[in-house]
Amino acid sequence: MSHEFNLKDDDNEIRFVNTALGKETIYFNGELVSDKRVIFGGGAHKWSIDGSQYELLVCLGRLNGKIELLKDSKQVDIIEGKVLDIVNKKVLAKSHVETESDSNDTIEKSTNTKSDPEWSPFDEWWGKIAGSVLFAGIGIWLHFALMRIEASGESIRVNWFIALAYKVGGRFGAVALCAVLSVAFLFWGIRHYQTKNTSN
Repeated sequence: MSHEFNLKDDDNEIRFVNTALGKETIYFNGELVSDKRVIFGGGAHKWSIDGSQYELLVCLGRLNGKIELLKDSKQVDIIEGKVLDIVNKKVLAKSHVETESDSNDTIEKSTNTKSDPEWSPFDEWWGKIAGSVLFAGIGIWLHFALMRIEASGESIRVNWFIALAYKVGGRFGAVALCAVLSVAFLFWGIRHYQTKNTSN
């Protein structure tokens, strides 16, 4: 699951993609300019285009968040508000808000050509807790399955990521991977639950 955010600098489109596993990717007019993993909350991305220095600052806390675009150290666009509102596209970048000349009405206009992402259980706190239980179950099953396979010499097909963990750390490496994912989803679910309750 990933979230996309669109910001602008004049005629330039900047697309920021954030995945559930902490990978952040920046596209400048469709071209990849920055790609990194961030453990908690967000980070800073820097790149240079035609002599101009760009920086995207991402700060997503428990309650409030901000995604700020700087060009040559000057702010050119920003998305800020409650984290859940930002993620659910209820808060848009300032460049997407325009005022009509014949009235003082403010209208919101998004440059995102994609429709809102389809609902997923992982959008809810309980979905993340369920994911934690699922990974814990997979870890327990793997432990006994691999123990039986090692004793009998059989073979089974598993996800390449689990196979890699098994090659690196043996049976306990594969089980440890599932345990880490289970704990990560548990904390992710608890954090989401706390954030949701606090914002309400």
